[in-house]
Amino acid sequence: MEKQLVELLLGSVAAVTKDRAAVTGQALWRDGKIDAVWQYLGPILEKNVAAKEAIADFLSDPDDEDYQAALRVQIKKRLKQDAVLKQDLKRLLAQSSEASGGVQINQKVKGNNNQVIGQVQGGIVFGNVSGGNVTVGPSTHKTENKTENSPHFPGSKAGAAPEVVKTILVVTANPRGSSQLRLAEEMREIEDSLRGSSQRERFRVVQCPAARTEDLRRALLDHEPYLVHFSGHGVGQGMGQGGAGLGSVEGQRKTSRVPESETQRAEPEGIVLEDVVGQPKLVSAPALAGLFQLFEESMQVVVLNSCYSAVQADEIAKHIPFVVGMRQAIGDRAAIEFSRGFYAGLFAGRAVKDAFNFGVNSIQLEGIPEELTPVLRS
Repeated sequence: MEKQLVELLLGSVAAVTKDRAAVTGQALWRDGKIDAVWQYLGPILEKNVAAKEAIADFLSDPDDEDYQAALRVQIKKRLKQDAVLKQDLKRLLAQSSEASGGVQINQKVKGNNNQVIGQVQGGIVFGNVSGGNVTVGPSTHKTENKTENSPHFPGSKAGAAPEVVKTILVVTANPRGSSQLRLAEEMREIEDSLRGSSQRERFRVVQCPAARTEDLRRALLDHEPYLVHFSGHGVGQGMGQGGAGLGSVEGQRKTSRVPESETQRAEPEGIVLEDVVGQPKLVSAPALAGLFQLFEESMQVVVLNSCYSAVQADEIAKHIPFVVGMRQAIGDRAAIEFSRGFYAGLFAGRAVKDAFNFGVNSIQLEGIPEELTPVLRS
């Protein structure tokens, strides 16, 4: 798995620095490039929560395309933010390590009783080499009874980094005058999925109930969540002129009790929070996406489990890798079933795309004809 991490790492760096020719075949393991590149980039990635999570996810399943994409995104962000780092890495990829001296070395290092204790390949020491001299190309490195380990990568068995706990922030809103939704039941399904999961130590769930815009902002600042889940009402097309009506549709997560002025100055579709007195408050797609963009370093997934939230999902997906929305009105039962299946998959360690499909399938299994309502933007 470490080799695959290096290939992805160097391949991503090469793509950004426009130096693809430096990353081919065994060149990854020759010329000291592994150790040199990781020495520059590794500590920077490990300091960032989202990047550290991306590395841990990738190491758990290197062939998963979602995990590969997420790690590439994190590498790209780091290089965009640090022009000096980018130039240093570009130089490293463009030249061979001086340590190899132009000669490819592939030999085993033996210790007492002729026992193999390490290997030298392409200018890099693999394994544990203790007490003695190791000659690599023109240089001689004396270990002086110290143990020289092969390059360390997060998630590897030797010196593995502590497991990163991912925060799921569940935001709910059921404003005055709107039909009462079974939000507590949905929350219970999410928590039950976590408790029954073999990977429950990797996640924690926190709540933000009766959310106003300031409550949402504060919760994001306090918890820096990996995933934000909104559960509540939405407004959308076909609900009456101007979106101003007398109530919400029973059994569905949509409301028409939004002030006329709100619908005139905001997007015609999207989720509804609460204002300071508990009345419905529509949040525009650009405003919501702008808020989430401020947390793109840590946030990887957004689930908008309310009617007509696909418009906002499209906008948010410009900044967040995976966003779930609803293309039209969705019933309370279907919304709960989607959460049940989605989090069963996610907490079992499945990729976000797989978790989405579990959510859709959960709706189908219950015979609810709304499986086409959820959409995934990525």
